[in-house]
Amino acid sequence: MAVEIPKTGKVQLKDICYARSGDRGDKSNIGLQAIDFDEKVYELIKKKVTPEALQEHFKEWSKGDVHIYPMDNIKALNIVLDHGLGGGMTTTLRWDGTGKAMCQALLRMYIDVD
Repeated sequence: MAVEIPKTGKVQLKDICYARSGDRGDKSNIGLQAIDFDEKVYELIKKKVTPEALQEHFKEWSKGDVHIYPMDNIKALNIVLDHGLGGGMTTTLRWDGTGKAMCQALLRMYIDVD
């Protein structure tokens, strides 16, 4: 079944992607994959899920650089947020000091559809 992407407007990532996250020290790592390996969805997220968009989305959480590594063979992006965990699990004052919740937060991001 193909994913329905509106022709204009906005779409929430949870409606077109799967996500999984983890952490290492003060870095959060998020895998964002197009539902059903859909090529159109993958091209859309490669275009719209940029370091700048992610810095804006995570502005209260992530204080460092954002790196995105496309994984074309599985229609996914590997996203690394430097200084994304408030210092890491043992030093942060955040409620969830690990990266496990960050994929859920990312899936709530809206992107514009051209």
